[in-house]
Amino acid sequence: MASQKPTCELTLCLKPTQRIVGDCSLCAGGFCAKHRLPEQHSCAWLEVHKKAEFVRNAEKLLSGRTVVNRGL
Repeated sequence: MASQKPTCELTLCLKPTQRIVGDCSLCAGGFCAKHRLPEQHSCAWLEVHKKAEFVRNAEKLLSGRTVVNRGL
């Protein structure tokens, strides 16, 4: 008996999942080529990830700021 290939986790999509690139790093779901991006499959973790990256980037930018001494 042949084993079935895993299909896209998006409801109503029956296309086979893509190896490696079809795995969402945020929600760990398996998706086809059309739905592999978090924006395409409405990833539940996308907003959480965006906010965390925004905070991390802001902290990095603020830590690299230089203070100008205009008294010289």
